[in-house]
Amino acid sequence: MNAEILKTERLVLTPVEVNDLSPLIALWADEEFTRHITGRPLTSEEVWFRLLRDLGQWSVAGYGAWTVRLANNVCMIAPENLASVRLAERVGYRPYATTTYKDGPVQLFERPKQA
Repeated sequence: MNAEILKTERLVLTPVEVNDLSPLIALWADEEFTRHITGRPLTSEEVWFRLLRDLGQWSVAGYGAWTVRLANNVCMIAPENLASVRLAERVGYRPYATTTYKDGPVQLFERPKQA
């Protein structure tokens, strides 16, 4: 497979690869994600078969599913987790938004791109 990596200011798109299995298992296990797609979370085996199908499509047809990631480094930390907030700031992350995750407040941090 010789697909190109697509990059925008905010996103990086790559063809799916075997290394995507663990994050895909976590994604497809999330009820919020699967609610309107499959109606239920997928098992690890089902995710593995989906990944094999996607890899095969790239191999046979030269196109297929992409993995989409944010171009910049981001993290999500509960505001009361002060140790993690301090660590994130120490390694260069800065807060940029507050939102909710699973009915609780979270602070979003990003690490600016290196010049």
